[in-house]
Amino acid sequence: FYAAVALLACPADFYQFDPRLGWIAPPTLRLGPVPADAPLQARVTRHTDYLYLEFTLPTAYLDYAEAHDLVVPSLPADLGVVLSGKLPLWLYAGLSLAYRTAPWIAVYQPQLKTQAVVVTHRSPFPKRDLSAAKGPAPLSPGSLVSLPPEV
Repeated sequence: FYAAVALLACPADFYQFDPRLGWIAPPTLRLGPVPADAPLQARVTRHTDYLYLEFTLPTAYLDYAEAHDLVVPSLPADLGVVLSGKLPLWLYAGLSLAYRTAPWIAVYQPQLKTQAVVVTHRSPFPKRDLSAAKGPAPLSPGSLVSLPPEV
């Protein structure tokens, strides 16, 4: 939800409420090569029409004050992005803003087993049917993207 609203608000400032921190802005993240010792690591898996980014926190915790200017992987501009990982909600908002030039962005929801929820789109149709419905349905916020079972 926060990822979708942050993208809708862009380029205006966006703030979200965190019970421990109060009202905060998503961290600004930089695209580039991720150092091996970075507090946020990413595993990028390429699928036919999208990239699956699984983020991890090696120390299992990331302080909000340390999250600004973290480096996240650069991606090709022609593929959709699925974000995944056990992360704070404010970090999902920051990741969505960092990748906002992707044709579409979805966030993996473990409760949905092998589906991710689209939070934004710039291109109405994927190259192949990625939606839960039959036929090439347009991707729009709230649409579900089917993922391989190994996710």
